[in-house]
Amino acid sequence: MDYDYPGATQTTASDGAIGAVIAIMVLLIVLFYVVPLLIATWKLYQKAGKPGWSVIVPVYSGVVMAEIAKKPLWMGVVAGAAGFSGYLFGRPIDGLLSLVGAGFGLFILIHFIKQYDRGFGFWAAYILLPIVAVFLADKANYTGGVLATNNPVAPAPAPGIAPAPAPGIAPAPAPGIAPAQQPYAVPTPTPNPGQNQTPPQSPVQ
Repeated sequence: MDYDYPGATQTTASDGAIGAVIAIMVLLIVLFYVVPLLIATWKLYQKAGKPGWSVIVPVYSGVVMAEIAKKPLWMGVVAGAAGFSGYLFGRPIDGLLSLVGAGFGLFILIHFIKQYDRGFGFWAAYILLPIVAVFLADKANYTGGVLATNNPVAPAPAPGIAPAPAPGIAPAPAPGIAPAQQPYAVPTPTPNPGQNQTPPQSPVQ
């Protein structure tokens, strides 16, 4: 004999409403966080000369990020693979591996950030509000860890060696030291080509 309880119907309805709210929240997170994050990372990968599509391949994406960050590729493998172990198996050891993977992933991300010329505002948006970073990623430039300058500085000369002056320009004297003057030369008379240089001789008697 089956018995129907009024409370059972209410519990089922409330569970369904909670499930619907959770599903909507997950959908919003995917649309407004995960997808923009993938798009922004796709663009950053391309800036570094790497295939953008690799961002959607779970483990390979970690390898590419480690390569851009100039870190060992095995770190990218650990960060990418360990992040999914807890979801695949659900054992306690897999949760520990997930934490290890998250640590490697954070380490790689820090050095990944150093390879571009963007400041704190861009990376804060990239992590917290990636939908904004999608529009700012086009302005990012891959520098390989070396900051680009518009006015390059000439290399300093080696110690004890004076820099060579530019062609056609006399070197400037050292501060506080007057340039050496040339000694005064006494002009020598030059003979006039129109005059006879041999003195006249008296006729022989």
